[in-house]
Amino acid sequence: MLDCEQLKCFGVQHSSDAPLCSSWLKQSITDSKADLVPVYTFGENDIYRLIQFPEGSFVRRLQLGFKQLTGLAPSLFSGRGLFSSTSWGIQPMAAPLTVVVGKPIPVPLRPRPTEDEVNSFHALYVEALKELFDAHKESCGLPASQQLLIT
Repeated sequence: MLDCEQLKCFGVQHSSDAPLCSSWLKQSITDSKADLVPVYTFGENDIYRLIQFPEGSFVRRLQLGFKQLTGLAPSLFSGRGLFSSTSWGIQPMAAPLTVVVGKPIPVPLRPRPTEDEVNSFHALYVEALKELFDAHKESCGLPASQQLLIT
């Protein structure tokens, strides 16, 4: 899938591309002695207004094509002005950010992990991320019914 997290972030939806990004997990298993630590930041979707283009639209296809070529997905956004919070600009909006950090997941060092090992640790990470989100969402101003969408 060519879509990316930055093109899907807007206020009412909380999503993560964790399943699409397992290369960092494989790197962790083969090269690092570090544990996996689930981290989620509440409020990130509120610091910029992202202009959303419909799936399949010409501009969306341009964004995805550019991402495929360069690895970066251009997005149109706005924030607040440099000297005024009511004017348009590129400074982030004044919104509270709450970073929550979960319990570390120990990862063994393996020179050549199997795909099953990578998938197993990936599933543990995704589950820990969902649990972290669910444990803190209400204290961060989200309704109890809000779910973390893993796409």
